[in-house]
Amino acid sequence: MPDAAAAARAQAAAHRSRLVARLVPVALSLARQAGRAGITVANLRLRAVQEGILTGGETGRELAFLGKVMQQAGLLATAEMRRSNIPKSNGNLHRVWIASGCG
Repeated sequence: MPDAAAAARAQAAAHRSRLVARLVPVALSLARQAGRAGITVANLRLRAVQEGILTGGETGRELAFLGKVMQQAGLLATAEMRRSNIPKSNGNLHRVWIASGCG
């Protein structure tokens, strides 16, 4: 029988997997709309809050999976970095991602 910590980790992993699945089409849509300008995880985070997928209260490691969303969506990472406009992100640099065919 797994211990409580292992069960909690498994539950958290399953929750993140469901979030990734819900966010992939959102990321794709945003990237297609943005074209060559591309998007960052900050753009995805804002839209996810608007659509009620994220609460807006998540911080730090709770959002570490957002880069995985971009990869799962098949977006292409560019060399460009952009400062986050989300106050809780403290202006951190984020990679810019584009939809394939936009580069």
